[in-house]
Amino acid sequence: METLQLKTGHDRRVRRGHPWVYSNEIDVAATPLKTLTPGATVRVLDAERGLIGHGHVSPASLIAVRIMSRDERLPDEVLLPRLERALEWRERNFAQPHYRWVYGEGDELPGLVVDRFGDACVVQTSTWGMEAALDRIVAAIDTLVAPSTLVVKNTNSARAVEGLPTYVDVRRGHANVTVREGDASFAIDLEHGQKTGWFFDQADNRSRFSPLYRDARVLDLYSYVGGWGVRAAQRGASRVVCVDSSQSAVDATLANARTNRVDRAMTAVRADAAEFLAADTNAYDIVVVDPPALVRRRKDLKNASALYRHVNRAAIGRLAPGGLLVSCSCSALLDAETHLGIVRAAGRQARRDLVIVGRGHMPSDHPIHPLIPESEYLKCVFLRAL
Repeated sequence: METLQLKTGHDRRVRRGHPWVYSNEIDVAATPLKTLTPGATVRVLDAERGLIGHGHVSPASLIAVRIMSRDERLPDEVLLPRLERALEWRERNFAQPHYRWVYGEGDELPGLVVDRFGDACVVQTSTWGMEAALDRIVAAIDTLVAPSTLVVKNTNSARAVEGLPTYVDVRRGHANVTVREGDASFAIDLEHGQKTGWFFDQADNRSRFSPLYRDARVLDLYSYVGGWGVRAAQRGASRVVCVDSSQSAVDATLANARTNRVDRAMTAVRADAAEFLAADTNAYDIVVVDPPALVRRRKDLKNASALYRHVNRAAIGRLAPGGLLVSCSCSALLDAETHLGIVRAAGRQARRDLVIVGRGHMPSDHPIHPLIPESEYLKCVFLRAL
């Protein structure tokens, strides 16, 4: 096993519990980094050669090592027990087996995401180490739950940073499955759908302010397969308009509306959200703005912020007096206060006063690592337009 030694004074952050070692913290004169095999297990030492832990190495990445253990255990030894511990937490907290089973660093499994949809599982690996361990991960999943459907959905953008290829591998079963959220059922496509096929991170937020949906006119922008819209119609919304730029998403939304017997209250439109808002003249009691991540790199921040502001301004303009705006962002590089500042600016441009009536959060199947702010990527703020 190869060893990596840190420079003097560069072990403090990692010893405090941060699971990442950056390439500029490694003493490459004492322990060369670039010659190591991506994904290999390495022993990480401090400048005095004391043990810090073991992890997976990514020689070409700024994050050179993801720590997997802080003792003599090797990464392979902790995979199964950590998957089991993560599963136990979800089973105690969720009435149905529909949740994010593994959330990377929050479950001490950096570079790994596993979503569970009843008898189906989707696995995502975003580091060389987890990619190398993929077969062992699948074997561990089979030991614990033995799903009839298992899909490896490695299309996430984080793989590009590592230099990993993207691909989808339906290892067994059928990619078309059903996910349950509350009393609703949604047909999703694990192979071709967005991300892993579903957005578990918004589950709690979609359940907020239930009484306000009764008899409400609701606009769901970036609706995907109708998560917000169907839940709104179930709670008595008189009219729900879902807007998405993907025809397959629109078709899935209409199908999910029929499945949940709310199709009489729902319509779905294929359109760019900004263009729809520019053409639409209707008033709504609730408008949901839940776009995909618009800030993927720091250099995208300026243009993405302008788009967030433009869409939120137009959405506020469509709200009836006293209406509710649900404004979201899943861009990890856009912090909560910046997001709120964008919405405030949108309100000023729309000449509407806004008051915050609630803040949404990620549910308990997305445990946040306290030393990694990026792991709390989701922002969701509920505002009343006066």
